[in-house]
Amino acid sequence: MRYTDIIFDLYGTLVDINTEEDNLTFEKTALFYNFYAANYTADELKTSYLELIEKTEKSSTTTYECYPEVKIEKIFSKLFIKKGILDNCDQLGLYAAQLFRITSINYLKLYPGVVEALKFLKKIGCRLWLLSNAQAVFTKYELQALGISKYFNGIYLSSNYGHKKPDSRFFDALIKEHNLDCNKCIMIGNDRNSDILGANNMKIDSLYMHSNLSPSEDAPPDFDKYKLGLSKFSLNNNSKNYTISDDRPSATYGYYGYDWRELLPLLVDIIYDENMTLNLER
Repeated sequence: MRYTDIIFDLYGTLVDINTEEDNLTFEKTALFYNFYAANYTADELKTSYLELIEKTEKSSTTTYECYPEVKIEKIFSKLFIKKGILDNCDQLGLYAAQLFRITSINYLKLYPGVVEALKFLKKIGCRLWLLSNAQAVFTKYELQALGISKYFNGIYLSSNYGHKKPDSRFFDALIKEHNLDCNKCIMIGNDRNSDILGANNMKIDSLYMHSNLSPSEDAPPDFDKYKLGLSKFSLNNNSKNYTISDDRPSATYGYYGYDWRELLPLLVDIIYDENMTLNLER
């Protein structure tokens, strides 16, 4: 078996999500604050929220964090403190953050075949890890709602670590804690910069999924012709040009789509180091 440990991104890789932080989101969240005498209008809450986010991120960059991660529930707690509500503000901030998230979600669902794929990969002896740029206060509960937490050997969410992919320290948190062999790992994700280059910088092989949530500029110009198969290509750190190549030490595989019913057999082939043949006529 070439790969024994599979590291997954979450949103855009296993989970399809659409969120919109619109006026209604801020109206409902402001009402929650008003329940506890932290009186905000929707517009005031939005302005204060965005200002706190910006201030926190700027503070992080002054401490030489290249990829800082804000802990969002602390922002919502500070919004209570700003109005003089000090009692139980941490717990209230957590609840406000979750309400904010729930009201912003248009839909949250697994991609086709995800559960079956996770079950099968565990059945053949792979260890499964989740490494996601995500807020624990949201994602822990969304994983529970989707019913997939139980399939992972470990779950790593960036808000718990203060930095996010592609920061090597976030990868190291997983690798060192479980003594993983990078040569036996493969990272699967839908973001070229966060997931793929981050993994390759750690000398971890990677599989790039160009899903509906991937940045459009992440795909190579001719990637659509591989949409029903798996290809090998290398990524150039210094440009957005892609070249089909098998000689890069840390090989990157590319897949166009998000249907795990189709991707799973292709992934199993590379796990067992089978010779891949790409049928462009399918």
